[in-house]
Amino acid sequence: MSGGCVMNEKKVVLVLSKDGIWEDKTDEILECLFAPNGVRIHIRFKSNPEKIFPYSQERVRQLEDPITTHNPAEVQLRVRGKILLGVESITKYVDFYLVTSHGKRRPYNVSDVDVERNIAVDPACKTALDYFRSITEVVGVQNNEDQSLLSKQFGFLSQVSDASVLAKYLTPDAALKALESPEVLIYPFGTNVSQKVAVEKAFQSQVVLVQGPPGTGKTQTILNVIANAIRLGQTVAVVSNNNAATQNVAEKLEKHGLGFLLAPLGRRANKDLFIERQSAYPDWIYQPRNEGSSLCELEAHLKLLTISLDRLIQANNERAMLVGKISQTRAEFELHKRLQETKPSEMAFSLSRKLSAHDLLNLLVEVEEVDWRVQINFFRLVKEIFIYGIRGRKRRRQLFSEGAMVLRSLYYQTYLSELQEQLSQVESVLNENNFLTVQQEVQETSWKLLREIVAKRFCHQAERTKFTSRELWSKYDTFLKEYPVVFSTTHSIKTSLSPDCLYDLIILDESSQVDVATGTLALSCAKRAVIVGDEKQLPNVISSNIKQRTLDVWNKYDLSCQAWNYANQSLLSSAKAMWPQAPNVLLKEHYRCHPKIAGFFNQKFYDNQLIVMTKDEGESDVMQVIFTPLGNHARVRINQRQAEVIQQEIQPDLLRKGVTDVGVIAPYRDQVAMLKQTLGSEVEVDTVHGFQGREKQAIIMSTVDNEIGEFVDDPQMLNVAVSRAQRSFTVIMSNERDNFDTNFGDLVRYIRYQNQLVKHSEVRSVFDLLYKDYAEVRKQFLDDHGRTSEWDSESLAEAVVKHVLAKPDFSKMSLSCMRHAPLAWLIGDASKLNEREREFARHPWAHVDLLVYDTIGKLPILGVEVDGWKFHRPGTIQSERDKVKNTVLKHIDLSLVRLSTTGSNEEVVIENALREIVHSGVPRTKVTVESN
Repeated sequence: MSGGCVMNEKKVVLVLSKDGIWEDKTDEILECLFAPNGVRIHIRFKSNPEKIFPYSQERVRQLEDPITTHNPAEVQLRVRGKILLGVESITKYVDFYLVTSHGKRRPYNVSDVDVERNIAVDPACKTALDYFRSITEVVGVQNNEDQSLLSKQFGFLSQVSDASVLAKYLTPDAALKALESPEVLIYPFGTNVSQKVAVEKAFQSQVVLVQGPPGTGKTQTILNVIANAIRLGQTVAVVSNNNAATQNVAEKLEKHGLGFLLAPLGRRANKDLFIERQSAYPDWIYQPRNEGSSLCELEAHLKLLTISLDRLIQANNERAMLVGKISQTRAEFELHKRLQETKPSEMAFSLSRKLSAHDLLNLLVEVEEVDWRVQINFFRLVKEIFIYGIRGRKRRRQLFSEGAMVLRSLYYQTYLSELQEQLSQVESVLNENNFLTVQQEVQETSWKLLREIVAKRFCHQAERTKFTSRELWSKYDTFLKEYPVVFSTTHSIKTSLSPDCLYDLIILDESSQVDVATGTLALSCAKRAVIVGDEKQLPNVISSNIKQRTLDVWNKYDLSCQAWNYANQSLLSSAKAMWPQAPNVLLKEHYRCHPKIAGFFNQKFYDNQLIVMTKDEGESDVMQVIFTPLGNHARVRINQRQAEVIQQEIQPDLLRKGVTDVGVIAPYRDQVAMLKQTLGSEVEVDTVHGFQGREKQAIIMSTVDNEIGEFVDDPQMLNVAVSRAQRSFTVIMSNERDNFDTNFGDLVRYIRYQNQLVKHSEVRSVFDLLYKDYAEVRKQFLDDHGRTSEWDSESLAEAVVKHVLAKPDFSKMSLSCMRHAPLAWLIGDASKLNEREREFARHPWAHVDLLVYDTIGKLPILGVEVDGWKFHRPGTIQSERDKVKNTVLKHIDLSLVRLSTTGSNEEVVIENALREIVHSGVPRTKVTVESN
């Protein structure tokens, strides 16, 4: 024998046991001898020095020259998901960690070990944690010993792993970890464009924010994330501020045969119930399966299907957007036809060729910008004849002097035809490529792949391990292999299993209602987080007393990171502020509400970003507002008259229409109690908070108060109330003028506009769909004709107006600004104008430089004129025209502000004018539209 080595203090010898476990035999070995052929290693043990034991080289490792050592006070080791306790020393070698714990030395493969630093001892992190602990003493629910239950949970945060999301949250400058996304993801619960993006991001970034507006499939997204985590062998905690929110997710997983992987834990009663009801494996995991290449084949097939699906779900979204655009354009065109005086056919002969919608807009801009009386050059003449089909001076004169209204009608007709053609093309693509079939096949293949993997993981175990309550803490690593998905509340997740447990992923649902202290506790439990919620729905409610006390705590600690401020942040808003670089996915496709209902909260709260997938079947009275007569019906947060209207008028009408799934919402508990007594048990009655996350075919809302106050007018409560209604929404209000300066005022004007309750009046509604396209074409026209300075000067004034509209007094009022609004677009009933004024108002060049208008009810609010001193000084022709314009606008009751280019304090002038208009209530209630 040769190559012998005598053991010394620097050499460590590991031997692989027959059970496949590496053991440290250093202290037991006397000598290692390499056989001459180099194939085997001969070992003599101290216990039997005369005998040589042969080992293959694969079963022996000699460790020399350690790479580094770790201080157990600063780091902890997680071995295959479980924290090692009682660690006294840590030495790292090339392939192994040598760890001494409880007086015994043991080796661990480097691949099985995660080294985690405790960031709770860092001074800055410790200060932040101390702040949150102090907060929990103020806000936490007390137990029988007057100890805050939340504070008690915070007692387990003496160790905070640097691998946790909380470590990033407590270190604002730390970068989030990017992940290598799986090549193929599964969608067993179906998907769409934005849901698919959200699922992808959940496996690409350490933190993902998912904004889930009403009816956009937030639960479906969560289910797909969980399914992919199960498939990848990851552990998941699903939490919310209440059990009801997560129960819906659990029920859907159970329905599809995955209930045996779920552990609904949290508080002690839930744990006891779970321990009592532990289930066996389902029969389907033992059924014959395709072995070998089956998984690879399924993944390859799913990958191809997903590529096809990507293109088709984009097309499906395009179809929905086209349907919505057609509906909106048709509604605006109908309103335009009812208000116009000249029919398109009366002047259609002026154009000898059919123009596209874009060409008609170009021509409309030229009609309103060009003096037809000026001699035109050859190139313009050719353009008018061959592009626009204008032949003959008489026709040209008629078109340029009288044809603007006709061109707008032709534009609507042509644009609708073009949209309809685009819709037909998109529908052909979807039909020819079997969209619904592909969608279904992606789901089915996803289920096959998931079930195949789950069955393969468990099928070799005849009986399932049963756990005791104590083992939820002592054997949490083994428990998570059996139950990889744990459900809990945000308050209880830290102790659902051992506080040392670190899930691969935590999904925080309803995070806009989770406070930052409780959220901090939850973030300590996982390596990654998907934070789901909606900033536009109900927030975390904090009483004024608690808010002040938490602000006192905040001021005491003098922290610089505003994202931690308990009084001002929910977990969702805090995460958004903390991680602006994190993916923030808005779920856009809406499937719940009738398009007219969804249109309100989409426009009012979501900046028209939602894509409404439901269909308008032309139903009448989808949205209604009913006014109770003037009088003191509202007393002590009860309105008997509104209850009678619901019982005697609305409810019978819904029953005649076959609608029985009805919810009634009131802002106050007293009104809820009275409505329950009045309406009986057939109709569900509750506050807005009671309907959060729910839906009904019909929603009736009782506002109670004669004058809508700040509490009732809360935009988030209004958003939740309206978005509960699938097919019908009715609001009952007092007919008080002051109500119209509220969010409910926007709702009323929206309902009236949608119901086309329009009559001829002095001022017309604003056609903003037409205007948005018109403005782009006009800008190009000015650029092409060397008149860019006009656009730039308008832009400066527009910036001032928009700055005013963004101020707190006006920002909630759904006001916007359009530039160069043709005066003829605003004049409705011209009977009060004399001949000179009528001629001026209808002239294509007459316009208002800037027009502030109500985007919900389409009502003009304020005109703004920017007067250059040279052209508008007294005695000039332009100053005389200004007088006529002033008179015209006065006749139609549209307030006007004139700004001089040599003046100052423009913002103050505009702000004061708007404030006077809003406080007077006149423009926001003028009779442009009327209710039944």
